[in-house]
Amino acid sequence: MMVTPHLLAGAAVAKLARRPALAWPLALASHFVLDAIPHVHPASLFDGAETGLTDTAIVAGLLDVSLGVLLVAVLALPRHDRKLLLGGALCGFLPDLIDALPGIGPWLRTSPGTSVIGAGHHGLQHLLPPPPVWLGISTQIIVSVIAIWVVRHHWRPSGRQWKGKGRSARNRGWQV
Repeated sequence: MMVTPHLLAGAAVAKLARRPALAWPLALASHFVLDAIPHVHPASLFDGAETGLTDTAIVAGLLDVSLGVLLVAVLALPRHDRKLLLGGALCGFLPDLIDALPGIGPWLRTSPGTSVIGAGHHGLQHLLPPPPVWLGISTQIIVSVIAIWVVRHHWRPSGRQWKGKGRSARNRGWQV
């Protein structure tokens, strides 16, 4: 999956879990769940999957990272729980970040003690070839929209549900 959905989903999972000790491992686990969903990568969209990264795939990847970081920053920075959300976003993206680091990523993929982790990470991915692009992109858009909604709204999973649409400056419009 692209970076933006991983970052947004990690932040959303962290918001729902509400405690760093639970939120960050769950955000990390969300990475592997999302990789099991059918998706496309910029490299596969721009003929970089088999031949190495093309310039277009690199630019698309950089735009993806920039968009994801910008969205998470806009969503998290004004909030009191911003450290929780930013940590969740980082954990949601961490496996791909480590895999992409020069020197460290290739070593982890080939080292006898850690190669099984890299193989498992890449074995989970359900990459789609370019023809059904609409499916591979739509799954990422759906994940991103749901994650943004979760972070933006004041829904609490602790059994207390919506009570109405009363306005209040304290809770930004929702009575909980």
